Amino acid sequence: MARISRKATEPPDQTALEPLWNTCIYGRLSFEDDRKKGSDSIGNQIAMLERYIEERPYLKLISVFQDINQTGTSFERPGFHEMMEAVRSGKINCIIVKDLSRFGRNYIETGAYLEKILPFFHVRFISVNDGYDSLNPNNQDDGYVVPLKNLIHDVYARDISQKTKSGLSVKRNKGEFTGCVAAYGYRKGDGGKLVVDEETAPVVRNIFEWARGGMGDLRIARRLNELGIPSPSRYRYAKGILKSERYAGMRYWYQSAVRRILVNPVYLGHMVQGKTKSDLWGKGGYVNMPREQWVEIRHTHEPLVDEETFLAVRQIKQEREFLVENRKKPQETGVLQGLVFCGDCKRRMKRRKMLEANGTAFNCFTCATYEDISQNDCTKKRMDEPELLLILYAVICRQMDLTVSIERLVSKLNGPKSLSRHQNALAEELAKTKKKAVQTVHAQELSL
Repeated sequence: MARISRKATEPPDQTALEPLWNTCIYGRLSFEDDRKKGSDSIGNQIAMLERYIEERPYLKLISVFQDINQTGTSFERPGFHEMMEAVRSGKINCIIVKDLSRFGRNYIETGAYLEKILPFFHVRFISVNDGYDSLNPNNQDDGYVVPLKNLIHDVYARDISQKTKSGLSVKRNKGEFTGCVAAYGYRKGDGGKLVVDEETAPVVRNIFEWARGGMGDLRIARRLNELGIPSPSRYRYAKGILKSERYAGMRYWYQSAVRRILVNPVYLGHMVQGKTKSDLWGKGGYVNMPREQWVEIRHTHEPLVDEETFLAVRQIKQEREFLVENRKKPQETGVLQGLVFCGDCKRRMKRRKMLEANGTAFNCFTCATYEDISQNDCTKKRMDEPELLLILYAVICRQMDLTVSIERLVSKLNGPKSLSRHQNALAEELAKTKKKAVQTVHAQELSL
């Protein structure tokens, strides 16, 4: 039997008949990838995929989506969500990635997207380096190879997570700083060391001196705002340490920021780390660790305050907290606690107790921005709680009256015949239920 030529069995070129696909590029870069600065940079990924699309006239590039410094083990990524929204709206019906690991490293969720979600939306998926195209019926082995690759990426992510944790633990035990952002008053130096930031160190020293002189956290925060000193987040954003635009609007100091500085032993020159534990492989998030599991290495960098000042401030704060706890009388929370907002600055208003001239007390809500942060950024306002409750009661009554009116209107539209049919149906259902209950009781009596 003559041998049949393989060329004769190959299907003809279908490029001319290929429909036009509205295509998007998706690229992802993790923290580890960003440190390597290699060929997997986000720019190189996109450039490679753009060339791939240019060579195929049936692919029309619509959008480019990307996630930078985002783990592949979770699909909670802003760029990925934006891409899926474009898929759901019908703007995109083809997704192209460099390789499967850029799409995701979680075996189960990646498989769900490739086998369930994307086919449901009739979306074509192409992974260039893996040679995978969900539209190609000739890739018979993809049913085994693609899940296997997803599993390998999943195991790789777990392995990297464990190695990263081990490496960080070794550095912490050597007294090296392993965090992303140095404490306010310091900056990251070479070799995992903290060095003094000459711009912010005087602010830290002033905070401790004011606290030692008897100023509370709130008063210190007010003074810093009055002096026009940028908050830690705003300062780090201005220096390029924090990239997100949301930090640009964090102009003011809050008492919580002052409190964190005054209790942090890093200002004594000690490195205290391991206060929280993060899951580098799973869904993310942090868990507070017990005090005995913290890693504290003493005298690792230059202190900003002496131990006498630090301990004096701690003693003052402990005495003040003791007096407050013993003088504090139990106060009802109130149904509106945390639910009243300022119409100008949009912050939650503070619930305060006020005393009238005759000695009676009542609660009111005041603007927290005006009272505690800056009088230039909002106006003084007060809403008495009794008055607010009366307004709320009137609104609820109005809504209830409206609901009753709607029910009456619906009843009129349905007419008496519709109402009687509904009542008859309910009566029949009730009769059946009673009959079944009687039969059940009778059967139980016979068994006894």
